[in-house]
Amino acid sequence: AATQCCAYLNERGYNPILITFGAAPCLNDTAVNEFNLRVHTIYRFEHGSDFVPVLPQALPWLRHVGQRLYLPNSCKKIWYGASGLKYHADRALGYALAGIKASSWQRALLFAGKEMLNDHSMSLYENHLKECL
Repeated sequence: AATQCCAYLNERGYNPILITFGAAPCLNDTAVNEFNLRVHTIYRFEHGSDFVPVLPQALPWLRHVGQRLYLPNSCKKIWYGASGLKYHADRALGYALAGIKASSWQRALLFAGKEMLNDHSMSLYENHLKECL
């Protein structure tokens, strides 16, 4: 919803700033490219045990806008544009800390339900940010 609101404001001549925490991917490739050209300030935070930002595995046609600002489980700094082996290793650590096997997170989501949403809470992001700053 925040991405769509930013696009709406941009179309009306405003220069919005988008900041999201644990956002799910929400646009297709064409829309992401258009959005990234129009909205220049985007902060997209993810932390290691939050499953919502990695939902593209379930919906492969959806993409994120902007660059990832990753709050890792394994250290106290923010990784800008995190990807690769180091990112995936920390992601697996996050799932392990949350009691979820990385290979079966979709199945765990179906059965764990509400408990998994605890790792998607704003207070967890707040704590990660405080540790990194």
